[in-house]
Amino acid sequence: MILLIVALVGVAGLAWGIVSARNSFRNRASVLLAPHLRAYPVAVAIGFMLAVGSAFIKYPLNEDTVVFGLPFMSAIFQRQNGHWADFVGPLTVPAFIGNCAFFFLLPQIILDAAIRRKNRTAPAPVV
Repeated sequence: MILLIVALVGVAGLAWGIVSARNSFRNRASVLLAPHLRAYPVAVAIGFMLAVGSAFIKYPLNEDTVVFGLPFMSAIFQRQNGHWADFVGPLTVPAFIGNCAFFFLLPQIILDAAIRRKNRTAPAPVV
C-alpha cells in the first residue's frame, strides 16, 4: 500500500514538475536578467545530477527484499534459498525513465515556487 502511495506522489510530482518547468522556461528571460536569480541553468544542471543519481536509489522492504527505484519501483530483488532473485519486467525501463524525469523536474518545482513568491511579494510598479 505504501508503494502505491509513493507511486501516486510520483505521478503528481511529474505533472507538477512539467507545469513548473513550462512556467520556468517561459519566465527564464526575467530570471536570467535578475542578478540574484540566475537560477534556470542551475536548476537544469542540478536536475540532471539528480536524474543520474536516481539510478542508484534502493531501499529494503524487509531483510530479504530490496527495492530499486523511487518514486516508481523499477526492480525488486528477493533472497530465496541464499540467492537473490530479481523481479523485473516490461515496466522496468518506463519506471526508470519516470524516476529520472521526476528527479530532473524536482528543481524546476522549487524554482517555479521561488519565482511565484518573488512576484507575489514584489512591489507594484509606479506609473
